Amino acid sequence: MAENKSRFGILDFIPRDREVDAVEAFKYSVELLKYADQLGLSRYWYAEHHSTPALLGSSPQVVLAYAAAQTHSIKLGTGGVMLDNLSAYQIAENFKVLACLAPGRIEAGVGYSNDKERSDQEKMGGFDFKNTKPYEEVLMELHCYLTDHQPEEERRRPRAMPILFDQDIPMNVLVSSCKHIKYIAENGWGIIFGLFLNPDYEECQKAIALYRQYFVPNATHTGPHVSVAMYAVSSKNKNLIGPLEKGLNAWILAFKRNKRNLYQLLTTEESQYYPFTEEELKELEPYECTKVVGNPRELKRKFNELHIQLDCDEFLVINQLAGYNNRKELIKILSEIDK
Repeated sequence: MAENKSRFGILDFIPRDREVDAVEAFKYSVELLKYADQLGLSRYWYAEHHSTPALLGSSPQVVLAYAAAQTHSIKLGTGGVMLDNLSAYQIAENFKVLACLAPGRIEAGVGYSNDKERSDQEKMGGFDFKNTKPYEEVLMELHCYLTDHQPEEERRRPRAMPILFDQDIPMNVLVSSCKHIKYIAENGWGIIFGLFLNPDYEECQKAIALYRQYFVPNATHTGPHVSVAMYAVSSKNKNLIGPLEKGLNAWILAFKRNKRNLYQLLTTEESQYYPFTEEELKELEPYECTKVVGNPRELKRKFNELHIQLDCDEFLVINQLAGYNNRKELIKILSEIDK
């Protein structure tokens, strides 16, 4: 199986467009996945979001099982499974089963809910984060389950099945600051800096530099691997770029304030006349660095500049444009500007 070498992958939130039900939204997501595989993008990952009507990716590992059966060579992963929602043991066994279904193509992307998200989920009920283990401890626990490594003092711990003799599952950690970076690097895991989570460009640069400084290779990562997750807006129809960006801005604002209040993405017609207030426009200013916007030629130039400035290996592009056809065109553009 030849590995795709593209600098671009997709991080799919599985958005729901207006007048599109859940079944159709998943169907569109799978069609986009197959298109990305056909065009040679490097990877297609699914995000995890809960109690968010406009986003349907509440169980990314389940989606991966279906995605594996629909594709041939593209890497498949999660960006990321939240370690405070499930046990490390359960997460590891899910990934190991997936690795048997799609050998050499599964990537374990994991993360941790931020403080605001944890607080919101606790208020809604059904979540209790008070007794969760320290994050670094959970990361190592997952690593041990994925690699079948049993520390001497924990030999009685159950083993995550199935045991994989001929492949290792790469572990990648979603980060949004320098916190835990040294620990992640010293254990040889990859990182995905979520610029969409924290629009601090300098913090992103600092985290990546720190990661590269302290990186120690392991069986799955012989060298440091850095992805940056951010939005992109592009179209070959120049008249669409403005409305698509305005629609994305409406989403960014909802994501920052309360994503649970948004029931679907705005259409390009709705976003074109969306009445942003002066306060909202000011609130959006720091988030300019979380997206790359322009026609295909401009997109290529801007991504090339970011590649050098951030010292990253690749980009996980969040395809959050309104409308299936617009999301499909963005995938096509990414494949073309990578050549």
